[in-house]
Amino acid sequence: MLSTKPVGRGASARKYDLLTALGAFARSQGKHDQRRALRLMTLITARYNWARDELAVGQREIARLWSVDERTVKREMAQLRGRGWLVVKRQGARGRVTQYGLGIDQLLADTAVTWACVGSDFELRMGQGEPPPQVVPLPVRGSVAAPDVSSGTEWALAQLMLHAEDPGTYASWIAALKRAERAGALDGPLRAAFPIVTARAVGRLNLLLELTLPLAEGGGVVLAMKGEKADEELAESRKAIHALHAAPAGTVQTPTGTIVVIEKRRTTPKMYPRRDGEPKRNPIA
Repeated sequence: MLSTKPVGRGASARKYDLLTALGAFARSQGKHDQRRALRLMTLITARYNWARDELAVGQREIARLWSVDERTVKREMAQLRGRGWLVVKRQGARGRVTQYGLGIDQLLADTAVTWACVGSDFELRMGQGEPPPQVVPLPVRGSVAAPDVSSGTEWALAQLMLHAEDPGTYASWIAALKRAERAGALDGPLRAAFPIVTARAVGRLNLLLELTLPLAEGGGVVLAMKGEKADEELAESRKAIHALHAAPAGTVQTPTGTIVVIEKRRTTPKMYPRRDGEPKRNPIA
């Protein structure tokens, strides 16, 4: 449910949501409750301190704000206290006005019945309703063939489980995914397909280059994000760079690390990338 103290990140949206809830509820009530809610909304907008949860305004000033007499203010404030929408934090005394806080919990409880009138997105923000699905299924025609698990790899078994759970989602988002070794293979669907290939620091540079350079087109580049040992890994990868028909094209320093730029000079030899697991077991060095 909405935070009981709308301050901090996203506070502006939470304040508007609270006022929206109060306004929608008021419109579903009789004229007296409508007027009372409008007066409270005006008071909140004009004089309520959200950060301190403080409303400290004298009856005379409220009367001017509401265009009523002080007697009406006294009656309306008593009604708001009775509903729990205003809470006395410090009783007034001679020379000091009463300090109120906003009874947000009670406001939310009372107005929840009309949240749906605003919209499903509003209900969700206020803590009701079911969130929309995060995975968007695409239309699939015909039956979805089960994945080939003859390789016995973990990825093949994971695909089989995903297919059994939801064939449509599997066909839309999973079926076309390939391991980097297969995608860039000689008969792979993505070999020499991209002018720029990027890779995060998920392995040594000589290993990454064997998997990424086959994906780059001739004259393309691989941008590999590395850490403090970028120069060391670059020196270690000289043999791999030469074997893969590429050349270093410089480095770029960033606040989060070093980007190593490798240019693909000629077509990658047919033997690269090697079969699954081989680059990691026996890297080019």
